[in-house]
Amino acid sequence: MRCYILRDTEVTVLAQVPESVDADSVLIQSIRGLDQKRFPLSRLLAIWNALPGVEPVTRFRDRKAAVKRLWTALEALPIGASGTSKQDRVIAMLQRPNGASIEDLMAATGWQRHSIRGVLSGVVRKKRGLKITTVREGKQLLYRVAS
Repeated sequence: MRCYILRDTEVTVLAQVPESVDADSVLIQSIRGLDQKRFPLSRLLAIWNALPGVEPVTRFRDRKAAVKRLWTALEALPIGASGTSKQDRVIAMLQRPNGASIEDLMAATGWQRHSIRGVLSGVVRKKRGLKITTVREGKQLLYRVAS
């Protein structure tokens, strides 16, 4: 099921619902998720103007039009689209308090399991010099950047 994670004006498109979302982000699964309490008109405008390939606007006619227009633009984004690189997304997910599982990282990037492990080893550990810790939670192995 297609869903969106919004952090400030950054939108990440996922193919499936992640098991957890950090406190700074909002998970949107339907147009009803763009409710007025979490997304006032000014925030909808900021998200719209931050989307790739859209013509920036200074205002919307009304809230209903803004939500409909934003939802249509979100649906047109490819899965895995985001304002940051995939490697940066992986590192951001690893820096969350709970860390991330391989499945979460696969959903966020669209990469296969072996590619994720390669990025963890080659980019995160060797090139960026970050130490990764692993914690087993039930049957799942969670990875996180050690502080």
